[in-house]
Amino acid sequence: MAPSLRRLAGGFDTMDGIDRQHRRDGRERARERTILYFQGLRCEADRLNIAGLTDSARAHGWTVQILAMPADVRTMRSLLELWKPDGVVGGLQFAGMRAFASVPLVVIGSPGNRPRGYARYVENDPVPTVSLAVEELRRLHYPDYGFAGACTDEPWCTEREKAFRAALARYGLGCRSFFPDARQTEDAPARHRALRAWLADLTKPCALLAANDTVGRSVLAAAKALGIRVPDDLAVCAVDNDTETCLHASPTLTSIEPDFFAGGFLAGELLVRLAAKDGDVPRVSTFGALRVWRRESTSPAVVRDSLARKALSCIAARAASGLAAADVVRLFDCSRRSAEMRFRRATGMSIQEAILAERVETAKALMRRPGLKLEAIAPLSGWKTYSVFRRHFTAACGLSPSDWRASRAAAALSRNGQ
Repeated sequence: MAPSLRRLAGGFDTMDGIDRQHRRDGRERARERTILYFQGLRCEADRLNIAGLTDSARAHGWTVQILAMPADVRTMRSLLELWKPDGVVGGLQFAGMRAFASVPLVVIGSPGNRPRGYARYVENDPVPTVSLAVEELRRLHYPDYGFAGACTDEPWCTEREKAFRAALARYGLGCRSFFPDARQTEDAPARHRALRAWLADLTKPCALLAANDTVGRSVLAAAKALGIRVPDDLAVCAVDNDTETCLHASPTLTSIEPDFFAGGFLAGELLVRLAAKDGDVPRVSTFGALRVWRRESTSPAVVRDSLARKALSCIAARAASGLAAADVVRLFDCSRRSAEMRFRRATGMSIQEAILAERVETAKALMRRPGLKLEAIAPLSGWKTYSVFRRHFTAACGLSPSDWRASRAAAALSRNGQ
């Protein structure tokens, strides 16, 4: 082979050598880096975690394989041998498994016990989450506050209660807390009786934070059984915003949505760093909260006006899809002026103001997602142009979209010690 041809062939003296290299290159391209995601609860948080993880993986040319939670350690070892993953995302039960000694592992969840082992942890920071809840509840100007917990032996729950108590203390406010007996199951009659007794003893009106949506739904059911008016006597806000749980509660349940998408994205970024043998990967990283989903359990005026409630539900569902005030007016089956007056009496704002407020909240949620350009966020949150979006957002928040996003990114970096 001539020297010039040998150089073009990458230094191989024969065409067989070139063929072998091409086959080797093909195998390397075919073996994409893979993350295994072991799916536990098939809930909204889980789906958002997967979406964020997938976005991170795609950005690095990796793939995500979603598997059901294995029943035992033997099955887990078999799955790891079969897939040979470059990283795993799973639940707390994986944290101490020796099976993960050679595979990067990230555990996504709420603050909790962190067994010694090989895992890194991605957790919801209770402080920004609870801060949104306090902001929502203080809006009602109720003199007393309460916290309904899931269980005292759940660190995520006690951390959430401590953050709530501390946030209220900054305003000179106190808090009465309820934690059920850890020995009782979630649906044990004794647990429900204890919750009812505690609710009956609260000074009314009272604003209450439930540890999660499941607890919030139990609080609403107990209040109904006791004849406590929600939200006039007892306003209830929960955490997680599992839509099915919140919308099927009676009345519908206000809830804080943690940024589960960001949690999944952060897990992917940590796995990439671990695979690259980055020795400076933090053991614990946190994500914040997206927004308040205000529903009937904290909206006194809306509860008393069924048409205004229907209008607000319509706005929440369609504001980002080009909804106009005229579309909402048609729900009232009366003149534009009469509809506007009725809506303002119920909510304290005009229909257009409600639509714009919902679009701003949608934009905030989208801006917390890494990699999504501001110009793309405008149409996704209901504005026709970026300039109109920027003007309304700046008027509502006191910061331009870019400055608002930068301030939240700086806060997230600070929270994770970076």
